[in-house]
Amino acid sequence: MNNISPYWCADPMLADARLAQASKSLLDTDRADPAVIAGGPDTLLPLPTPAAYGAERRRLTSLFQLPFPYLPEEVFQRGVRESVGDWRVRMTITLDMLGGLGFDDDGTPRYGTLDGLPESDELAAAAVGFDGGDPTVYDRTCDRLRETIGRVWPDGYPLEDLKADAHVIHTHCLRGSLVLSAQTAIAVGSMQDGGRRAVAILTRLKEEYGPLFDPAGTGPKDVAKWTMEHRSWALDMASMLEDAGLEPKGVRDAMDGVLS
Repeated sequence: MNNISPYWCADPMLADARLAQASKSLLDTDRADPAVIAGGPDTLLPLPTPAAYGAERRRLTSLFQLPFPYLPEEVFQRGVRESVGDWRVRMTITLDMLGGLGFDDDGTPRYGTLDGLPESDELAAAAVGFDGGDPTVYDRTCDRLRETIGRVWPDGYPLEDLKADAHVIHTHCLRGSLVLSAQTAIAVGSMQDGGRRAVAILTRLKEEYGPLFDPAGTGPKDVAKWTMEHRSWALDMASMLEDAGLEPKGVRDAMDGVLS
């Protein structure tokens, strides 16, 4: 299954690569810190957390090309009882509804362009304003983004409702991504010289998902049997995302075909 969604991932190795890429391009570090850049095996869209914007940390101006530092605090902050995975999904839904998600030419999800964000020559000034310096550029951008949020949610940002929705969606997407990744390992392993990559995928699945991934063995037949027994996880995920308007109609049918 091609990775065409910001909500699920069918290849944990690709998720690892995107997380490393985000860490390098946003913070100039080769070490992905989950407390700073929130990623995981079920996502191709790692999100910088509030910790990424701390002035004591090495930051690149690319961080200020993203909408996060201009969002109202009640939108961007992670709640005390909100898991990092749930928070990441809530932020993804928020960006999706604001029009802040896009896709590369190959269909891989990426950050889109929101109207009103600073131009490249203003990014340094925006960072200075964020840190308590001249607030002109920063405050202007915050005002624009708050207006956009007001148009999308005229009655106010529904924080508690989105928290509850994100928790359900994250649970489904985690399980669905696991099934799709197991199917990817089977497909890759059936290709000539694909055995090593298939083993790498299965190793990552066991590391990341733990007891949730419990086939009787790691051979192709065992993994295929486990995948078929749990295919409903992926199909339920697709149905839920379609019903919520977060995926176009037809994604479930595509997954059903791949998993048949």
